[in-house]
Amino acid sequence: MVQIGAAVQSALQALPRVVRNGPLMLSIGVPLALGQVVGLASLPAVFGWYIPKLRKPSWAPPAPIFGQTWAVLYGVMGTASYLVGKQVGWKSYPMGVYAAQLLLNLAWQPLFFMLKRPGVAQVENAALFGAVAYTTVEFWKVNVTAGKLMLPYLAFVAYANALNYRFWQDNPEESSPHDIKPKAA
Repeated sequence: MVQIGAAVQSALQALPRVVRNGPLMLSIGVPLALGQVVGLASLPAVFGWYIPKLRKPSWAPPAPIFGQTWAVLYGVMGTASYLVGKQVGWKSYPMGVYAAQLLLNLAWQPLFFMLKRPGVAQVENAALFGAVAYTTVEFWKVNVTAGKLMLPYLAFVAYANALNYRFWQDNPEESSPHDIKPKAA
């Protein structure tokens, strides 16, 4: 019983730190949680379509690596957003740009996996790359560290864009009939 009381007391003492760090936790937690929800919703298509049916280039990583990579990237971009939000405000222009790119980010998985439209996802991914680049510039103007934190994300989106393009070009027969068709080689 004494141990439980000590644990409760310790938790209560930590509460002011949690409240004080709430914006940081939300900044990291929101993109991470949303990414996990979209990722979990996409799992049936990953295991039922992506893994068994799509031809993959030799430079494509194993499927489980993507989830781990995105978890890190969501944490890093969340940290960058925290640095900018606390400096210029949560309703500022750079944070609006950040929110827009996050929505584009979250839209890619349903387009690619669930709807089986790698051509449409390619167009969306190109828009995402532009939005991430613009967010990076806007963040850099406010806080150089935040801008630098966005660079791994920007690089990974560029890589994902190239990978998406290869999937689209190499697997036209596996795409939805409503997808944009790649040009014949």
